[in-house]
Amino acid sequence: MKRKEEKLKLYQKGKLKLLSIEDIMLKDIYSNLENNLAKYTNYDKNFNTKRHCPSCGMELDDRFL
Repeated sequence: MKRKEEKLKLYQKGKLKLLSIEDIMLKDIYSNLENNLAKYTNYDKNFNTKRHCPSCGMELDDRFL
């Protein structure tokens, strides 16, 4: 906890936001990150973004969305 408090102070000094990802959030990381990032950005949930494989770059089908 002490390290996290130090990080928060440094981020506040630089006028940055620190998003904390807890273990429980890893279960459904995509929706949890979208919800957290929506607080800080103008993210439109209705905008359909395509997901791509990080290794080969191929577009993923509906099974992975």
